[in-house]
Amino acid sequence: MTLNLDAPLNTPVLYIVFKRLDMVMQSFEAIRKAKPPKLYIASDGPRKNNEEEIIKVNSVRKYITDNIDWECEVKTRFREINAGCNINVTSAIRWFFENEESGIVIEDDILPNRSFFYFCEELLNYYRDDERIMFIGGMGNKDDAGNEKDLEIAGNYHFIKSFHVWGWASWRRAWNKFDLNCKYLDYFLKENIIFKTVHNAESLKRFLTMFKILYDSRLNRDFNSISWDFSVCYMMFINNGLSILPNFNLVSNIGHGHQEGTYSQNEQYFIEERREISEIIHPKFIFAEDDYNIELNSLTTELENSRSTIRQLQDALDKLLEAYALIGGKI
Repeated sequence: MTLNLDAPLNTPVLYIVFKRLDMVMQSFEAIRKAKPPKLYIASDGPRKNNEEEIIKVNSVRKYITDNIDWECEVKTRFREINAGCNINVTSAIRWFFENEESGIVIEDDILPNRSFFYFCEELLNYYRDDERIMFIGGMGNKDDAGNEKDLEIAGNYHFIKSFHVWGWASWRRAWNKFDLNCKYLDYFLKENIIFKTVHNAESLKRFLTMFKILYDSRLNRDFNSISWDFSVCYMMFINNGLSILPNFNLVSNIGHGHQEGTYSQNEQYFIEERREISEIIHPKFIFAEDDYNIELNSLTTELENSRSTIRQLQDALDKLLEAYALIGGKI
């Protein structure tokens, strides 16, 4: 299947932003060039008593709305109060799929190339009614080498059991299965249900670590303490779902090392050079690749440890600012 990158895009896009204007100026430019027919913009609100953040959030919103220069239907969801990454993002996605049967989701620190949009659009149509497939991602570093016959059989994309958060697409049918509370997670862990779907020891170790972190956060009702994609991975496991990833990166994470980011400094995997894809070769077999899951989830766990430390520091700073405001800004 040859992709026509000059054809009009027919797929709606959800763009999730916060306060990083430098990131938005790059990622929104990619969306602007793709010209989606419908654009949903979700922006979290500034944190309480943070005047600097109010200015940054409003600057991002103004930049986007001022630069929509193609014909499209625009819907916005601008929060006045900060909800936190987990709740803000998942509720924005719910809002998106309440209005659309399928679509592409991009966060502000994700820079897709043009072919990413058409890759997603083609596979959204191709797997529209295949309940096994729940998500389509834009990042991958699987070796694309091999002779022409290998590529004809293996294709130029592959399947994993996990979920890749940086640039993705899905369907309403898949997101309807999402549960922020992760009901039955205790039973899932107690009964070792994960052993029924994962058979590689290293993959088991990584996924169990992920789900135990998720369980602790839900037990404490602390939804914003960990990344929202952990709960999406749980949703995939209990539904025996699969994600699609290309064999090479179609997007890059430009938030790597950003002063206001929450990611580790060891993300070379996620910032490798992007390549355009001009043709989609569908694999002849549909199965998850455990070796790839090992690498992906090792990095995911590492990133979560970094995020937790930074969030703890941010929470402490927020409490200090609130206390400072209560005494009238005087010491």
